[in-house]
Amino acid sequence: MGLQMEHSSTPNPVAGNHGMSAENVVQKLHLELSQLLQQRAEVMRHIATAKKTIVGLASLFGENVLSPELQTLVGVGDGNRKPGLTKACRLILIEARTPLSARNVVDALQNQDSEILAGHKDPIASVTTILNRLADYKEVERVVLSSGKRGWRWAEETDSATQAD
Repeated sequence: MGLQMEHSSTPNPVAGNHGMSAENVVQKLHLELSQLLQQRAEVMRHIATAKKTIVGLASLFGENVLSPELQTLVGVGDGNRKPGLTKACRLILIEARTPLSARNVVDALQNQDSEILAGHKDPIASVTTILNRLADYKEVERVVLSSGKRGWRWAEETDSATQAD
């Protein structure tokens, strides 16, 4: 009897409900995964907006208004460690006033730090991969530039995301 009670109180959807089919379990987990991915996208947009605001304030008032920890979190300041390529691409897009092509991002990266792309055989391909991944994370948006080429811009929070606060 005790064994049966323990078994029926388990939170595992497969073990806890023998009447639930594998398809139902997969469907339930698919729904949960979709919801979690949507939540992650919303959190990433909130983080991006906070970082963009902080970077903007630091450019207005000087980086000295930021604690060393905050400078590290948003990737500004004279840290001893160079930012990674993904972080550098984020910062380029955060500071850009208009959408950028992968070539524009590569050029901006080379102007900031000529060594950041030194180990990359095809810098445009590397940057394009990063920008597409950031778009999948909903941190940046894919756009079509006036030239007809693909471009990216930093994603702003949507009204629905800000109304939830």
